[in-house]
Amino acid sequence: MTCQYKFENGETIQIAVTDSGALEADAALVVARIKRLPPGKFVLPADSVIAATFSTSYRAADETFARGWTFTLHPTDAEPAPAGSYRPADLAPGLYHFDFTVSEAGGTWKSLPAILDIREAAS
Repeated sequence: MTCQYKFENGETIQIAVTDSGALEADAALVVARIKRLPPGKFVLPADSVIAATFSTSYRAADETFARGWTFTLHPTDAEPAPAGSYRPADLAPGLYHFDFTVSEAGGTWKSLPAILDIREAAS
């Protein structure tokens, strides 16, 4: 079963994942994105466009968490939205497919997907 995370439109989205092979120098090799799912669907159509790209930071292990990555999407990111995508504050409420890829010398691998449920804020 796919994980589902709920956020309100306009709030900072942060997702942390464990990766036992994570190295601080490799953060630029990890890319996390979301794509909007069509209403009532849980499968991405082939022509889906990227709705937003997360910033990636390395997370060192501590007493509570194993090392890995933290993916962050700030609603106030100043970077202009690439063609066919949106700034985080512009994300319409709905379901989004989230995954990340790691590109290494041995090849590229993709994570299992998660569903982000972006809801309209109450106020």
